[in-house]
Amino acid sequence: MDHNPNVINKLSSHISKDEQFPNCLYLFGHKSTGKSVCLQKFLKDSEDWLCSVVIQAAVCYKSQILYETVINKFFNHKLSRDNNYESYAKIDTVENFLKYLNALDPAKSFLIAIENAERLRDMEFNILPILTKLQEFTGLNISCVLVSHIAFSKFDLSPMIKIHVPDFSKADLIAIFSNDYESLQEEIIADIHKSLFNEIEQNQQLEIVKSLDQEFYKNYLSIFLNVFYKVTRDLSELQLLANKCYKSYYAPVLRREIKVNDVTNLWRNITKLLKTTLNSSSLRIQNLSASEFDGKQVNEDSSGERKKNLRTFAQTLELPFFAKYLLIASFLASHNDAKFDKRLFMKHHGKERKRQQKAKVSEKLNIQFGPKSFTIDRLLAIFYAILDEKVGLTCNLLAQISTLVDLNFLTFSSGENNIMEGTAKLQSTIGLDFAINIGRVVGFNVRQYLTDFH
Repeated sequence: MDHNPNVINKLSSHISKDEQFPNCLYLFGHKSTGKSVCLQKFLKDSEDWLCSVVIQAAVCYKSQILYETVINKFFNHKLSRDNNYESYAKIDTVENFLKYLNALDPAKSFLIAIENAERLRDMEFNILPILTKLQEFTGLNISCVLVSHIAFSKFDLSPMIKIHVPDFSKADLIAIFSNDYESLQEEIIADIHKSLFNEIEQNQQLEIVKSLDQEFYKNYLSIFLNVFYKVTRDLSELQLLANKCYKSYYAPVLRREIKVNDVTNLWRNITKLLKTTLNSSSLRIQNLSASEFDGKQVNEDSSGERKKNLRTFAQTLELPFFAKYLLIASFLASHNDAKFDKRLFMKHHGKERKRQQKAKVSEKLNIQFGPKSFTIDRLLAIFYAILDEKVGLTCNLLAQISTLVDLNFLTFSSGENNIMEGTAKLQSTIGLDFAINIGRVVGFNVRQYLTDFH
């Protein structure tokens, strides 16, 4: 399975032969959820009656590229040596763009699909409004599909039909990753032939490879996803990590240390690697490493570059104001013991008993132990304590917690899908540096509210 039939059916219900198209559709979902694959499958199924063009907004550094790409496609003009790689026409204004669209055959149907559509917000102010109302300007049966991973509210456009592409379920991911089975088997066989083992050992291992069937691989994927699924739903990241760890899963079987059907020992053998990979995954926002907290020497260039990237990401992160405070509150809830909440967040918490200062030379910081679970009630209590203004508890506020979960800034430890009921327990997935930078964006000192720095 590489596409979502429900999404394709929804596209087909709105864009169908001999029917009037809607002005615009908004196709959205998280990164690596198959939005492009669904769109391409739909366009391939419709190519006999629909004239379509797919544009990557990321490469349209000026509007002329977008306009000319659309017109080249709709007038079946291909850049070649014969035409000196020149476009059908020079189109650098929206007026010229509409003029050429009006010259198209009105008996045909047209569709413009724009991937990474959020990039259009950085172009001329009139591009998005024009693209979403092409029917009104041309009289054609034409529609635009905006494909993006951000919330529709970020576009500041008139309401339109929205189609959500959901995250892949575990079953979906296993089905998708199973497509790699044959190529992985070939890699194993190739590695055995390249090994320095004698011919007898190689033949024995090649015989064992036959027992590494699809069921064996699916069992591995199930174990792998049980660890990683709550941390990231990104297809590319999961696929990369799954293939990376698989070699360590089947290796003891080839060495005849563990039987191929001994799932328990295979799991125990790979547990440490999965945890290490989980913590060191370079594709997610990481916590600072232990060496950074212990004051050991780290590479200044790489550390400086990493902090610079985190600062840039924090400054450009498009989240509502309150969601940023919820993000900070979740980090504080995950890395402070609940017993210190009163002392940290209440202005008048009474006198504190004097305690002898203990040496912390060998003592680990709370942050090094990883994030702890917290309840929705505790998260909201900290949120209200650190926020200067008074805000009522609304469904919108709870919905912003769900958004942070969807963006993988929070992960469920229990009670998944029970945010509105308040019974869920969550953990923060962001690191100290990132939390500090988000704090700077909203003018909040994160360190001041961490027991590790008191």
